[in-house]
Amino acid sequence: MYTSRVRASTLVFCRGIYKPSALSLVVCGATVAACIALYFKIATPQFIIENTPRLATYDGDDDIFITSDILRLRHETTPQRTVYLVGDSALREVVMEHQLAIELKNAGQAHRIMDLRSGGQTLLESLAIIDNINSISSGLVVLGVSARTFHLEKTDYDSAATGNRRGFTSSALSDFLIASGKKSFRITGVYAIDNFHFLLPRLIEHWRAPEGRITKRVAHQELHQPPQPLSELTASIQEYIRELSLPFENFEKRSRNGLAVLQAIAENVNRNNGLDLLLIEKPLNPLFIHQYLPDSFVQKYQHLMTKIAVRLNVSYLNPVHHFKPDPADFTDLIHVTGGVTAMKYTSLLAEGITNARNQQTAHP
Repeated sequence: MYTSRVRASTLVFCRGIYKPSALSLVVCGATVAACIALYFKIATPQFIIENTPRLATYDGDDDIFITSDILRLRHETTPQRTVYLVGDSALREVVMEHQLAIELKNAGQAHRIMDLRSGGQTLLESLAIIDNINSISSGLVVLGVSARTFHLEKTDYDSAATGNRRGFTSSALSDFLIASGKKSFRITGVYAIDNFHFLLPRLIEHWRAPEGRITKRVAHQELHQPPQPLSELTASIQEYIRELSLPFENFEKRSRNGLAVLQAIAENVNRNNGLDLLLIEKPLNPLFIHQYLPDSFVQKYQHLMTKIAVRLNVSYLNPVHHFKPDPADFTDLIHVTGGVTAMKYTSLLAEGITNARNQQTAHP
């Protein structure tokens, strides 16, 4: 008897799906229309800016904070001398923005510090971010680089095309993807449409948890991450070596796409007369360098970066040329957790920024 009832209910359900009544179609259509209308009403830059902390999809969601900052920057009308920190988590955890602001002020180079760093940020994402810096801005863009930075996977291009990690568009990124023969994205000028892949999950999260998961952007040096287990560190090293494509000649071939993105970034910055670009080499655990990277690779890479900086007319700083990082400050292959290494890195960056700004003043 029970089986017969289930079968009958299933048949009725299927009949309703394949042959819906007029009333059900009207109700369904009205519901869909209401959802779409609601989405377009709230999916606006102003809503994102006002509700940033409550739109994070997980603790430490850097992307929503970067989006909010970019949307604010777009509408600035008064220029401010600013240092824009752009890069991934390795740069995020080794440069302490509060210390940087203090040291710049003490050196007579007071700047606002804008943190545009995020975990796993690729050069393609950095290009989109830098492209959105307001043309009235003045100051310096600090971009974190390393040998691995220039290795781009297909997934990096796919993510850049869908825009699932940013709530803003970039004509420079779109043009670069098209010129590279990659899948790009269409810019309609309608915010809710252009940023659908980024906005929808966060608006759903906001609906599920209206009070929000976090209330502020946490300084990542405060998180005190534990050291990575040996097995995970070994796996990270193997992955890093694979991406470098040793020997150097293979690396140089494989990094061409990434270097092309860097050139697009430099050209974008150079078009803004008020901005300069400073490339800073991100930290790498010295134990890894000594045990796994041949001296010849390190020397050739440094020569390549110096040559590129001259060609692109940008500054290049490698802090480890001025001090030896302490392996004890590293939690894994590329991340530090405060300590002397982070303080020294930040001080050397402040010195590099001061020198770059003084040179710009001397040779406008």
